[in-house]
This record gives sequence, structure tokens and C-alpha cells, in this order.
Amino acid sequence: MTSRLGLGDPGHAATLLAAAVDRLGDPAASVSEALVAALATDGVVSLAHGYADPERRLVVIAAAGWDQTVLTGRRTPLGEGVAGWVASRREAAVVADRGTDSRGDHLAGTGVPVAGVAIPVPARRRYVGGVLEVYADPPFAVAEDEIRVLRRLAAVLGVCLDAEHVATSAAVANREHLARSVIQAQEAERKRLAADIHDGISQRLAGLAFHLSAARDALGEDPAFASEQLDLARQLADLAGAEARAAIGGLRPPVLDDLGLAEGLMSLARGCPGIEVTVEIDGEYSLPEHVQTALYRIAQEALQNVLKHADTAAATIEMFQVGEAVALRVRDHGRGFDPAAATPPEHAWSAGGLGLPGMRERAEFVGGRLTVTARPGGGTTVEAIVPMPS
Repeated sequence: MTSRLGLGDPGHAATLLAAAVDRLGDPAASVSEALVAALATDGVVSLAHGYADPERRLVVIAAAGWDQTVLTGRRTPLGEGVAGWVASRREAAVVADRGTDSRGDHLAGTGVPVAGVAIPVPARRRYVGGVLEVYADPPFAVAEDEIRVLRRLAAVLGVCLDAEHVATSAAVANREHLARSVIQAQEAERKRLAADIHDGISQRLAGLAFHLSAARDALGEDPAFASEQLDLARQLADLAGAEARAAIGGLRPPVLDDLGLAEGLMSLARGCPGIEVTVEIDGEYSLPEHVQTALYRIAQEALQNVLKHADTAAATIEMFQVGEAVALRVRDHGRGFDPAAATPPEHAWSAGGLGLPGMRERAEFVGGRLTVTARPGGGTTVEAIVPMPS
């Protein structure tokens, strides 16, 4: 029996390992495709399986030497067939004939040659990383030194799969955190709106109905009293309208619909009592409504913090382009704080508002990021950078 892998040649094995190590920073799919392609020589079929958790299944992520449409994406339950056995036991398996092997043929029906070896792909943070396999038509043997090389190649692939798994898990966790934050913010908005309607608008409407009924009853007998009741009803109607507009403004500032983001920021600046806010806007930007709302709210929250905590008479709002993004910067020259402090200082949060966490979440929700720089006695700068639509 002869080996067709060529991994017994130290020079060839070293070159293959060096090439695999050089690609450690590449995506796992790219590394696995290059790896199986290098192994698929002289009639050899090679496959790389990843591990799908929580399905507890192996999934072929790369194949070479055979019809890829037959193999790529093929799933094998953990513990079933040769590959499933190798993954669950984390032991290599030399296979003389996969079709008669007691562990079962996980590639039955594919036509893939039956003799070969399956190597477990190690994983640092998971139960198993995957499986690396090579098969060929008998007679086909893989020497011990070649199995050692395959183990090293599998270890390189395991590092790539681990890194990708960590990155994916972090992205999923971040998306879940954002989703929770959005739901919490929506619920807070609903509660605020319900309270506004109950405590304000509904009470005004109840009073309005009372005065209208009193006016109706007095029309024939006491026109002066009826007129007085109608005046009171009109006053309540005006108040209800004003409170309705205020409630709507809490959802989306009307100034954005009427004047746009630039004028909206200037309106915010003019509405800050006791401090002079300078607005510097470099150019005109066509941004989606939800992005405009996010930037407006971030500026509003930042200015509230300046008013409440910065102890300064001046602040600046700037908006300018940074590459393919738009930056909004709110800075003051007030008290500042130490960002390295273990506990956020009082002025890092806005009582009754969303504070710095809320501003960060608003920026991240529209695909941007928010940074805060400060030093004691040197003021605070809040900067949000969001991508412009393509």
C-alpha cells in the first residue's frame, strides 16, 4: 500500500505547514479551502468539517478532489459515522474501508473513496472544533509521520475556527444587547407617552367634556354662564393640543420635519439657558430620518449634561464629514472628569435622561460609534460618528 499525500517528505510537509500558519489571520473558510486543496493530490479527496453548535452536528465547510456540491454543507450528527466518532472522541481514526467500518459511513451515497484517515480539529473554547479527513481508493495508507503533519494542520485550522467562533459570539452578543436596549427604550417611550396622555391630555379632555356639558345645559336659561363654560372648554382644548404636540415631539422632534437637522441643532443651541452654544456645521448632509433623530437626541442629551454638570458658560456643537461618515461633536470647557475612574462621576450621567450609555446605544443602533474624552478641569467632548448612506 502506498501513500499519495506526500506528507512524508519533510520539505513538502514544512512548506504546507508554513503556508497554513501564514494564513492564520484569514477567515476560517478561506484557510480550510486552501488546506483541503493542498491535500487533494493524486486522487485524494479531502474535507474539512466545522462544528455547528447547538445543533451538535459537523458541517462540511470545504472539500476538494470531489464534486463540492455533493459535499459542501453536508451535516453529520456528533457521534455518527467515522467523522462523528472522531469528533465526539477527539481521537484520530485510520479507515481501511469506510463502508464496512463499525463506526458507520457518514459519506454513504456520495461516491467518495472509502480508505483514509480522519483527524479531530482541536478547539480551545468549544467541545470540538471539527474534523479534517482525507480519502482515496485502496490501496491507500497514511504513515504515522503523515498523521502527525495532519494533526498540526488540523491545529492551525482549529485556531482559525476558534477565532471566528469568538468573533461571531461577540457579534451575536452585541446584537442581542442592542435588541434588548431598543426594546427597553421603546418600552420606556411607551410608558412615558402613556403617562403624558393619562396625566395630561386625558385629564384635559375630561374637563373639556364637563364644561361642554355644562354649557349645553345652561344655553336656554343662562347664556352668560354657558359662554363662560365654552371659554373654559376652549382653554382646555388648547392645553390638550399643546400637550399632544409635546408628546409627539418626544417621539420625533417636529423641528426635524419642519427645518431639518442643521436648524434643529441650532434650535437646541438657542434653547440652552445660561450658556452660549456655538453651532458649526461644515456642509449639508442628506441623512435618513432615523439617523437625524439619533444625532439630534445625542446632541440634546449631551447639552443637558453640560447644563446640569459642566459648570461652564460656553459649549460648541460641530458637525462635519469624516471619510464616508458624518461626525457630531459636542464639547465644553467645564469641569470635566477622569475617564479612568472606576465609578462614573455624577456628571457622566443625565438624571431623567438616557446618559452616556443611552447615547452610545443610539449611535450603535444606526451603525455608528460614540466616544467620550475628558480630563478633570479640561472639559468634556462627546463625539458620535455615523456612516453616510451609500
